[in-house]
Amino acid sequence: VRGQLRGRTFGNPNLKPETSRQIEVGAALQQPGWRVDAALFQNTISDRIITVSRGATTNTSDYANNAADIVARGLEMQADMDLARALNLTGHQLKAWAGGYYHFSMRDKGSPASANTD
Repeated sequence: VRGQLRGRTFGNPNLKPETSRQIEVGAALQQPGWRVDAALFQNTISDRIITVSRGATTNTSDYANNAADIVARGLEMQADMDLARALNLTGHQLKAWAGGYYHFSMRDKGSPASANTD
């Protein structure tokens, strides 16, 4: 493509596969017509596959394993409600659902401290 620089990335036969370990503990509260659940989690990613530049002038990279783990901790929440039941809409189905998560901390142990969230 005209005007674009293209780089080269070379494979690495010595790469280890990326691995991930998840730990989660949660609880749920359910009543007729609604449900709320929450869970605390920790995800640890090891041997993350990254690209490493051979230098600014070479426009070439290699694949490598990151030497340190990434650890993410947070909270997941989910809620759902039977709106038809709550609004007494007999013979209808109307449901609402919401969910999300929040990371308390996300730490890449191979990055400078200023790049982490805790």
